[in-house]
Amino acid sequence: MLLALDAPDEAYAHVSAELPALSAAGPELHRKAGALQLPMAEALRRLGRPDAAAALRSGLSAARASRLLGVGLAGTLVTAAVLQDAGDSAAAAELAAGWQQVRLTLGLPVPAAYRQAARDLDLDLTPGDPVRARAAGADLEALLSRAVRAVRAVGD
Repeated sequence: MLLALDAPDEAYAHVSAELPALSAAGPELHRKAGALQLPMAEALRRLGRPDAAAALRSGLSAARASRLLGVGLAGTLVTAAVLQDAGDSAAAAELAAGWQQVRLTLGLPVPAAYRQAARDLDLDLTPGDPVRARAAGADLEALLSRAVRAVRAVGD
């Protein structure tokens, strides 16, 4: 919500405060807590902080390990924005196009928290059509794998 309200500093502070407690809560919550690194990465990106890539790597790995593919889809968009910010426009455009295709195939809107990243990448914000949606599990898995590989190359 804080990212949707364009309050990245508050979003970062909130997630930073919540992560230690969730990480200590038990194995299942610990794995899922890692996915909170994705909104943290977006907050850090918007704040122009170089540690966005590290949070993104951690969040994508956690989303993949926990099979939180929807979370991973959002992380893929953030990855494209981080790549663009790092000067790799070609990789950013390729990943963003893949993200857009999977999102529309699934009939999903652009998540409110990540609309700024989509705008930064000049993506169409038109909502997907849930009536025409179809399964895209394999496409989503492949896209998430590409995002994980791409963010490994981004230096901190």
